[in-house]
Amino acid sequence: MTHAKLPMLVMDTATTAMTVAWLGDHAEVTGRVTTAVRNHSIQLAPEIKQLFHDVQQDRSMIRGIACGIGPGSYTGVRIGVTVAKTMAWALNVPVWGVSSMLSLVWSGWASITHVDNKLAWLVPLTDARRGQAFTGWYEYDATNNRMMEVTRDQVANALEWIQHILTMAEAKDAVIYLIGDLDKFIGLPLDERIRYIQCTMNPEGMASAVRQVIQNELPTLAHDLAPNYTQLAEAERKWIEAQKPQLEV
Repeated sequence: MTHAKLPMLVMDTATTAMTVAWLGDHAEVTGRVTTAVRNHSIQLAPEIKQLFHDVQQDRSMIRGIACGIGPGSYTGVRIGVTVAKTMAWALNVPVWGVSSMLSLVWSGWASITHVDNKLAWLVPLTDARRGQAFTGWYEYDATNNRMMEVTRDQVANALEWIQHILTMAEAKDAVIYLIGDLDKFIGLPLDERIRYIQCTMNPEGMASAVRQVIQNELPTLAHDLAPNYTQLAEAERKWIEAQKPQLEV
């Protein structure tokens, strides 16, 4: 089933690869990727404007919006979600939240030229600092061409998380695809069961994730679209720590 009408505006600002795309009437994808660090708030609106120019359309043609909701950079996630909510409300169109990890998985999957005839587990990894990763765990369903969520997206110690999945793979004879900015992680295990895919999010991968979501999920009210931070911002953690002595008095 599908609940969406095309064309759709799609955006994700959760990672360093800010991505915007136009999913056209016939499912054609036109997109733009900007990899400059820490200025998504400055570049998102101009990139959307340039995208409209590229496809020779304007905002009046939008029939739906999809937005990456993270996990990822706290500020980055918030930028995209805020713009998507505002546009959906102003244009009175439906909006869908899409996992940024799912979009990254599809982005990496498209680059694979040879797929082992085994159970495929896909593990997205983006840098969350201090050895941590924004990550998830997906299984490819070849029958329905879908990525099935094995666990919820989360923040985890990258090496411990991969080792856990390797342990689980022993009983399943699974191949593990690590996908993302792998060069940010030191000491990734070398294992014959692992395939390493260095990549960032791209418009085609994001569009594949959006198609999967809109075919199976109802849209969200603009006011209810919420980021998936998976963790508190550093400022919030410090504030909570500062309150503990006062609460113990």
